[in-house]
Amino acid sequence: MSGTAIGMMDPAYFVGRKEILEWINTTLDLNLTKVEQTASGAVACQLIDILYPGTIPMHKVNFEAKVDYQFVGNYKLLQSAFSSLKIDRFIEVDKLIRAKYQDNLEFMQWFKRYFELNVPMQYEYDPSERRRLAKGGKNAKTLLSSSGTKSTSAKRISTTSSTSASTSTTATNNKTTTSLTGASRRPIASKSGMITHNNKMNKNDVAVDVELTKKFEALSTNHTQLQSVVEGLEKERDFYFAKLAQMEEMLQKVKEEKKDSLGEETNGIVENLFKIMYAESETTTTEGSSSVEVSAE
Repeated sequence: MSGTAIGMMDPAYFVGRKEILEWINTTLDLNLTKVEQTASGAVACQLIDILYPGTIPMHKVNFEAKVDYQFVGNYKLLQSAFSSLKIDRFIEVDKLIRAKYQDNLEFMQWFKRYFELNVPMQYEYDPSERRRLAKGGKNAKTLLSSSGTKSTSAKRISTTSSTSASTSTTATNNKTTTSLTGASRRPIASKSGMITHNNKMNKNDVAVDVELTKKFEALSTNHTQLQSVVEGLEKERDFYFAKLAQMEEMLQKVKEEKKDSLGEETNGIVENLFKIMYAESETTTTEGSSSVEVSAE
């Protein structure tokens, strides 16, 4: 395919955000305002659908994708199309789904150049009508233009939760402080009838304050530990996903290029591996694993 080896010094990578958005919106009849809105992979899938009709099963493309696994579903369709078309371009899914500006800009810069090199001189394509086959495709123009990026939304949720927790903790501490302060300044009558302020906290108030402080410190420690675990799991997920993508690409090449030369048993193993990789539930995966064991025997 023309333009698969587009180097980083190619003029394509000097195309600005505005030009990229104008090209996408004009080609696909969309109203994108941010390059990050292409992070779901749905836009890229439809661009390939223009170049190579029928390569992308549009009914599986999800324009409503909002979370990682939904984004990954679109990119699996795209990577499968790349493999079948022998487009030598590795898709860095783990970076693109984070909806970072630079990563998605570079991918769309490459895509624009590849599209221009391979698009037919004349073609008939109704992007809006074609999108109707996809999930959320009917309202894609509104969904993509009005929605923020996935990572921003996730960040917003995280920030909101953090703020709520912080506000709740602050309110609790303030309430305790107010209670203690009020108790320490509550006027009492002396035997002589004079009103004085008690400047000493009683033992019960001190005990409550110490207990709340310990609980707060314990919760803070747990939060830090959980945050560390989550970050570790995210790194591990990204690592294994990259490995899985490489394996999928290699298996696809074996399937397409060496199907006739491989034995029936080997072909069966390859097919069962694909069943496991594309399984949508734990039950399906278990059945796929059993199939592999039988074939291997």
